Amino acid sequence: MSKVKICFALVFLWTNLGVSQLQLPEFDEMVILAPLPTSHESHKIKRNSSVHHALVSAGISPRMIHDVVKAARSTFNLRHVQPGTRFTLSRDAVGDLYRISFDIAPLSRLEVNWKGGYWDSEIVDIETTKKLVHYQGYIKDSLWNSGVQQNLAPEVIVSFAEVFGWQVDFSREVRKGDAWQFSVEKLFAQGRHIG
Repeated sequence: MSKVKICFALVFLWTNLGVSQLQLPEFDEMVILAPLPTSHESHKIKRNSSVHHALVSAGISPRMIHDVVKAARSTFNLRHVQPGTRFTLSRDAVGDLYRISFDIAPLSRLEVNWKGGYWDSEIVDIETTKKLVHYQGYIKDSLWNSGVQQNLAPEVIVSFAEVFGWQVDFSREVRKGDAWQFSVEKLFAQGRHIG
């Protein structure tokens, strides 16, 4: 019986017996209930593989896979999951599987959760954060090469050239030694750069 139940039982007993002065028992330590630790295993669906094969390789039984696929079907058909898709197995402190999450899009994931008797699924939006990143350099031969040397994404260089192409002729007006600086807003989801 827990300490709280024991205290309640003693108070109830003393109150009903007419004890005039109530003394509660003292305890040497306080017990704080904290959530049990969980573990998360990250996996990836390999090339020329399927969700079923990837889950079997991760140690999930065929029966459980059937139940998970069936539960997910109303939310998202797992047959549409592509090779390269990441998924996470979440286990409780005793090792029982309670969630399988599939990263089905850059900003959403499919979660199939054990509800204590059945599997249920939902699509969850992934929280994103933005970070302003600054790049700078000097032109040696072209803006493109200079940007690539500074690890600036090629699509950013192309976008910049498209936006400012009517003001600057990048093939004729940019000279060796010219300085440039870009500030780029990067989008991250769960610590991964997504755009």
